[in-house]
Amino acid sequence: MIKKSILILIALSFFSVCFAGSIQDAQKKAIAMKNATVGYTEQQDLPGTKDADASTTLGNASNGTWYVAGRFTASSSYTCTKIEVYVSVVTGSPTQTLTGYIYSKTGANYWDDVPNALLETSTNTIDSTTISASTYITFLFTGEALTNAEQYWAVFKTSAYDDDNNISLRYDSSDVQRVMRSVTPISWSNTDNSSALHIKAYSGG
Repeated sequence: MIKKSILILIALSFFSVCFAGSIQDAQKKAIAMKNATVGYTEQQDLPGTKDADASTTLGNASNGTWYVAGRFTASSSYTCTKIEVYVSVVTGSPTQTLTGYIYSKTGANYWDDVPNALLETSTNTIDSTTISASTYITFLFTGEALTNAEQYWAVFKTSAYDDDNNISLRYDSSDVQRVMRSVTPISWSNTDNSSALHIKAYSGG
């Protein structure tokens, strides 16, 4: 009888250890999932090619460019949480704060369309030492729901208005969208009527 009781105790102890181990494993897995870095999913790469690069200088006093805007069409319905824009150093050693925005379109005629309502804002301080010949600058957003086939504007502003130290936003003059520039986000002028900024748009985060 005593031996039987001892065997039962040993069996119960074994199952208790196994059960406790299973709980610990489950807890570790839950913690790992909670702490895991959630990545971004690339939704669009516009215009997607670099073989017809042109550019417009951002922060150039002579052409009145505080803002540069590039129109794009959402390739699907998704929540945009990050935009990257392709830039390069034009002159000097620029260190400036760039602000990125997502704007709606005006809803006017295709060729009369300009940035309309501000939807999202993001800032990023850049230094010329971090910019190679060409590189992407990242802007993170809280999340803007974009509608499939709807047009939007990615707008970028510089804190530095200096002809001697500025950057350029790269675009493709063979892609029919639109690139514009402005001193204020109210009155826009054409940079190119049949071009698209090199941007990447992401969801997730």
